[in-house]
Amino acid sequence: MRGFWFMVEAALAGLILTAFVAFLVSTNLSAAETDYTAIAYTILADLNEQDLLKPLAQSGNFSGINSLLTIASVNHTVQICTPQACTGPAPTGTNVWVGSYLVPGVGIYNPKEVRLYLSS
Repeated sequence: MRGFWFMVEAALAGLILTAFVAFLVSTNLSAAETDYTAIAYTILADLNEQDLLKPLAQSGNFSGINSLLTIASVNHTVQICTPQACTGPAPTGTNVWVGSYLVPGVGIYNPKEVRLYLSS
């Protein structure tokens, strides 16, 4: 009879341990958040690799860059910045992420920063 109670005790301990581990695993798992800053940077880097970003940025054509973008399910705004000021519309929305890409000058020191704002 004593062996039976040891077996019940071991089964109960195993059940408690399994429930505790299941509780820890379920509380640590959460939905992965989307990194919109990385998405914005990747989009700008892809445009630069296609040689589309630099000429538009150097000419200050933020609407031309904006027309190249098709981003589903988020609003986007483009600004082109020099060390002195930024041109382009300001972003709107409650949650705004920014990805920026620095474009060098052509033959002279004239860097431009292209900012892509994504808002939900």
